Amino acid sequence: MYRVEAFPSPRSRPGVEQARAQPSRLLLSRYEVVPFPGRDVLVQKLVDWMGGPEGPVSVRLVHGPGGQGKTRLAAFLAREHTAGAQSWQVWQARQPLPTATSP
Repeated sequence: MYRVEAFPSPRSRPGVEQARAQPSRLLLSRYEVVPFPGRDVLVQKLVDWMGGPEGPVSVRLVHGPGGQGKTRLAAFLAREHTAGAQSWQVWQARQPLPTATSP
């Protein structure tokens, strides 16, 4: 079962002490600390699709192995294209976290 919700705003960044204790936190996509570089060809293909004739509702599946930048790519596109005259409304499907059950 999935829950569909509006795409979130970036979360507050980790504090200096948290970052020093675990520098890898700065790379987590939810904080958006590290700029989104490269991928110009892929970004352009997606922007062209977003402006295409598919109609008022369109969905695109982005898939690949973990750690390849899918979440960062989606967040980058969402932030770049949710304002202005040609804005998109961005939603995400989330699977609820598993809950502990007692035996």
